[in-house]
Amino acid sequence: MAEAFEIKINDREVSQHELFQKDWKDESLKAINIRLKELYIAAINRMQREIIPKLPRGATGLLKQSYSGTEVRGRGLDVRGVFGSTSPYAPVVEDGARPHFPPPNNLVLWVRRKMGVSIDEAPGIAFAVSRNISRRGLRGQKQVQTWLDQNQDQLLEGIIRGLDGVLEEMVGQ
Repeated sequence: MAEAFEIKINDREVSQHELFQKDWKDESLKAINIRLKELYIAAINRMQREIIPKLPRGATGLLKQSYSGTEVRGRGLDVRGVFGSTSPYAPVVEDGARPHFPPPNNLVLWVRRKMGVSIDEAPGIAFAVSRNISRRGLRGQKQVQTWLDQNQDQLLEGIIRGLDGVLEEMVGQ
């Protein structure tokens, strides 16, 4: 996935887990990597289930559909989970934008669907919206970051509990 926008779980606590302090043999490292990826996939799937329904639909629904949350990257003990969007508009919706003048033609469909105006009225209103954005910018929705701020500790606790289980299994062998 070539992200225009991604959120990574802040996993400093995970990387400090006792599991990462040991020198593992290759076969053990592979088993740990598989389990670590499973833990990240579970965390990211939760993000996907809970965040995507809260995202703004927009004019077409394509922005909401562009979010994905099942990618896990990394080898060995260096694994990262990614939840993000391939849409170039995702960072703008999430974080907002400085004042700029977007092309009014790009806003016509949004104006028609969100404001319920006729095809004849939409271009003029789209121009007014563009002019307003050029003066004020856009305020970000912060849906993804707000959810992550509220739930990151729970995600990390789940991953750490899983790592505790892996450590018990590995040491018990």
